[in-house]
This record gives sequence, structure tokens and C-alpha cells, in this order.
Amino acid sequence: MTGAGNEYSPTRMIDTARPARKVSTTLGIVQRLEHVGLTVTDVERTVAWYATMFGSRRVQEMNWPETGVRGVYVTLGDDGSQLEIFQKPGTHKHLEPDLEMARYEHFCIQVEDIHATFADLEAKGAEIAFRPRLAKRHGYVAMVVDPDGIRIELLQILSPERHAELVREQASR
Repeated sequence: MTGAGNEYSPTRMIDTARPARKVSTTLGIVQRLEHVGLTVTDVERTVAWYATMFGSRRVQEMNWPETGVRGVYVTLGDDGSQLEIFQKPGTHKHLEPDLEMARYEHFCIQVEDIHATFADLEAKGAEIAFRPRLAKRHGYVAMVVDPDGIRIELLQILSPERHAELVREQASR
């Protein structure tokens, strides 16, 4: 598609295969979180970082030549979730939220083994916000930071019984 105005360039589909979606009636009208959109300073660097750290793959690329905006969708996990990574002209600063204003805090990905995942990310050079620790809710948490300062929480879910056992053990030390 070409022409003047607010049209965007054709979307380049790279891989549209997704796992079948299971619809849950317990969520009401929301089926699942489909994607999170991030504006970054260097789209290629960020796409490469998520590929290296989490095995993300490009799904779709978009360009808006009239505004200079570029976007890339990448996979994040096996359930069809994605990141939409934008690069917009003039974006050149690392994320540094003003602590007095409403803001984005982080997004969270669930992992099977937080200690193994964390060790792998650390070996690959991920910036560490904090190491694995017992969470307030039933699991372990850790946090890494992407090249633009976007915080990614890692979460390993534990059964309520196992979490309570670990809390008791930690308290007795």
C-alpha cells in the first residue's frame, strides 16, 4: 500500500503460527494479555537482546514512513504472547521514571526454574536488578533490565504449601 496521508507501509509477516488459544470463563471478558508495547532507543538492538536472553523470534515488522516509526513484534514464551517493540524518531533516553508520577513498573514472565533461568541470563550478560528471592505471593521472583532500562520480572510459581514451608524455613534462620 502506498500513497500520501496517514497510511502505513505494508506489514511484513514473518511467522504467524501461534498455539491454539484456550478460552477461560474465569477471566470474564479478557482472554489473555496478547502483547506489551515498548518504545526503545534502538529497535534492532532490543530485538537481538530479547532473542539472546529469552529466545524471542520476529513475528511481524511494521513501518510508518510518514512518521519514521518502526515496529517489530517478537514472541515471548510459548503461549502466543508477544512484545511490540517500537522505535520512534527522537527517542534517545534510557527509561528513568519520575518516582512522583504514575508509571510503568515492569512486566513479568513466568519461568519453570528461576534459579536456572537467572543463571542463564546472568551468564549471557543481563543487567541484574535483583537476584532470585522468595516473593510475597506464592513463588520466587528475580528481575533483569533490558538495554533501555525496561524491567522484566521473572516469576516461578510455587504451591501455597511449598511457599509457606519456605517462608517458615527463612524465618527460622
